[in-house]
Parts: sequence; C-alpha cells; structure tokens
Amino acid sequence: MNDDSARDIVLSILRYYDLNAQPIYEINDKKTPDLFVEGGGRRILIEVKSKEDDQQLRQLLEGPTGTQMLYNSSSLDTILRDAWRQIREFPQRHLDDLTLIWFIARAIGGITILSRSAIRSLLYGTAILEGRRRDGTSYEKECYFFTESAFFKRKKLDGVILHEKQDIELCLNPYSSGSSTLAGLLGSIFATIDPKKLEANGKCFIADCNHDRRNRKAVLQFLKEKYLLDTVSILDFRLFNLPANSKEE
Repeated sequence: MNDDSARDIVLSILRYYDLNAQPIYEINDKKTPDLFVEGGGRRILIEVKSKEDDQQLRQLLEGPTGTQMLYNSSSLDTILRDAWRQIREFPQRHLDDLTLIWFIARAIGGITILSRSAIRSLLYGTAILEGRRRDGTSYEKECYFFTESAFFKRKKLDGVILHEKQDIELCLNPYSSGSSTLAGLLGSIFATIDPKKLEANGKCFIADCNHDRRNRKAVLQFLKEKYLLDTVSILDFRLFNLPANSKEE
C-alpha cells in the first residue's frame, strides 16, 4: 500500500465520524505528518504508516516443519521511529498539538499475520508474568513496560492507532500528558487501551519504574514490592511451524 492510499483510507474513516480531518502536504519537499484533525480547541497531528507483508512470518511458514523463531520487531520499531520524527520535526507544530501515529497492519483484502499484536507489544514492552502472591493466591497477568518500549522512549507521543481490517484500536501512552485529552476526543469512537485503567481494575501490572529494562532482576524486584508478589515467572512464547492435523476424528 502506498502512502497516499493509506492516508486516504484514514481520512475517509475520520470524516465518516464527522471529524474535521484535513491532509497536510509536504513543504519544500520536507517530510510532514499526513493529516490533522481539529476538535475541542485542539489539533491532532497524525502520521499514517502501514506494513502488510510480514517476511519473518512468511519465512517461518515456508520453512521446514518444526522451525521455531522469536519474532524480531526491529522493522516495526523503525517505522514508529520514522513516523515520530516526521511529527516531531514538523515546522508548523504547536506546543499544544496532540500527536498520533496511525498504523495500518492490514487493510481490507490485505495480507499480514502478526504485525498488529507485535507492534502493540513493542509500544508497551509487555510480558506475561505468573506466580504466587505473598497471600498465597496465584496470578497470571500481562505486565506493561516490563521490557524496553516505544512509548517509554517517546513520552511526547500521545497515542498510536492500530488498524487491522475493520478493527481500530487506540493505544494511549500513559507517560504522555496529552493522552487523556486524546482519549476524550477519540476514545468514544474507537476501542481504547489505557494501561492506567486496566491496572486500576486489576487487569494488568505496570512496571512504572526507572530501572534499565535490561536489568530484569531490578524490574522484577520492583514488581514484587509494588504488587506484594512472592514468586514471578516470565512466560516466553515462541512461534513454531507445525503441520495442521487434517485427520478427521
């Protein structure tokens, strides 16, 4: 999908919801955000990106039976980095502008497998933890910001929309001061991930500490004290190429 097609898809969606969305055109051949939305006295700068064909998954599926891999999201991280740079360096950006990256993982009729879930994990640095609490009860929860994450590194990025076919999900950055305003403008339209609300409802952990995420022992100790945990195990998921069993039972 080319950049103009991706931008036009997003424009049509925003206008369908009666939002005042307008394209932004390049200034003197310099890269700019793709469009903006005005509402509630604020402006949202939006950069649209897409990645539909995932070569890693294609190689896995076409590889020998039993092939395993850990998903490498470096290409997705590059997309996020470049998108944020275009917003950050926009010469007409105002201090009170809200910032949003719209990531199309799959348009209708497109082909992809894991881009949406992989980029969500990249945004939040998530991991699945399980174990026992100090009161003897067991738990299994998703932990946000357990590993290095795009939102933690880019605290002025208010949110990212993940778009897969007809599913559109607004991911809020809890480290950004503008994320609550962004939620107020778009949260009633799109499904929203808000780690702070999830934590308040007991649905997740948040490793909101300043430890180097490569120092797992320090992060785990922080979580143990914050949530009164006794034991913690990290669930490690790998992808396997295994044949489907077509034999009827």
